[in-house]
Amino acid sequence: MSYMRKLRYTNAAGDDDIGDHLNKLMQYWVRVNSVGYDDINIPELPFKVIVSNSLPPSWEDFIRSRILFRR
Repeated sequence: MSYMRKLRYTNAAGDDDIGDHLNKLMQYWVRVNSVGYDDINIPELPFKVIVSNSLPPSWEDFIRSRILFRR
């Protein structure tokens, strides 16, 4: 539950290193999904939504064009 909470509430500020931020979120996501319970597993698309919501507003155009709608 701790990693789910971290995944949900970790947000990047405008001056944060976005690469580090994304790596941190990916680590949390992997930990949550490694528990082995299907009910707790977070699929890729909801994870992308979590990531997009964690980025600063200055990333809005990038989010819209690349993260959410790209496969």
